[in-house]
Amino acid sequence: MPHVFISHSGKDDEVVARIRRTLEGRGVTVWADSVRFAGGDKLEPEIKHSIETAGSFITVLSTNAVNSAWVAREIKHALKVQKKRGARGLECRRQGGAALHRAGAPRPGGGQR
Repeated sequence: MPHVFISHSGKDDEVVARIRRTLEGRGVTVWADSVRFAGGDKLEPEIKHSIETAGSFITVLSTNAVNSAWVAREIKHALKVQKKRGARGLECRRQGGAALHRAGAPRPGGGQR
């Protein structure tokens, strides 16, 4: 089963650890750099590979994440991978699962959001 990649700011490791434990408790394999790397590891190639092989991509959006250049790069790469796969758009959900927005999805009457 493909893994789930969690993009997040390192400042949100505590929240991500709770999400990871919940998913792993349900049998989902999770890839989060907060548990994968030690100081001095080469991050970018490994992160890109993990995004490319992930079955799902989650971004924990917080003020920290929005201000993170790393998170922005991960999202950009995930969108590139998604486009190559022929998938369209990103779905944003609030905690609890309610859909908020589907970026890139066609709007009624044409165009994209």
